[in-house]
Amino acid sequence: MEEDLLCEKLRGRVQYFFTIYHNAPDQYGRFAVRVDGTEIFKVNPYNESVYIRYERELKAAWKAEHISEKENQRIEKEAAQKAVSEGYVDSYDVFRAIELYRNQKPEQSLWSDNLLLRMFAVLDRRIGKRTLMKLTDVYEYLPDWLKQFYGLRFAVEEILVSKRTMLLLSADSGISLYNADVSIVKNFEELLHTFPHKEGYTEQDFITYLKKKLGENAVWYVKDVGHSIGKEYRNVMWYNF
Repeated sequence: MEEDLLCEKLRGRVQYFFTIYHNAPDQYGRFAVRVDGTEIFKVNPYNESVYIRYERELKAAWKAEHISEKENQRIEKEAAQKAVSEGYVDSYDVFRAIELYRNQKPEQSLWSDNLLLRMFAVLDRRIGKRTLMKLTDVYEYLPDWLKQFYGLRFAVEEILVSKRTMLLLSADSGISLYNADVSIVKNFEELLHTFPHKEGYTEQDFITYLKKKLGENAVWYVKDVGHSIGKEYRNVMWYNF
């Protein structure tokens, strides 16, 4: 899908991986998303056990002696939604979501209650910047795993979310632009002080440190801006290691 539906600015950076297990039922297999060579989201059929556990918990909390077919379907859907919101996704649901995503308008997927559809849609080339800007208000209410994808698209489109800002970093080479939590800029000197300095460290070492300390969504790479800072970034904080 990265060849025909992925937005141009993320082509070459985002990769979808599908593996269907031979002779497995119901399209059981593995699905993963890599960004810049790092796997940030993965799915396998063993997550189905989480669905089942949540379903049992919901049914146990149900006080009625008999659960109707309609009520049972509602419980199954609620259990699946809870599991997905926490990042426990069954591979069958991914393949089913891909099929649905390919056969409906991206705007429908973008506002769907199916979080997997939103994941694909927010990276879709057919979703423009004006539409993306409407999503910034819902960002903080998304599950952490889904924030990665929204944040990635916001970053490359240079859309600022509330409580985020831009940051320029370099280390004796090109200058890179990042979208960062405002707390990083406010506490930059303190973070530098606590950063375990080693001889030959790079800006990537600092980024890795920030993500370990503050979470994966604390800072997102946007792009390289070259060896000099243009006028459009003159008000952005810059630090050279």
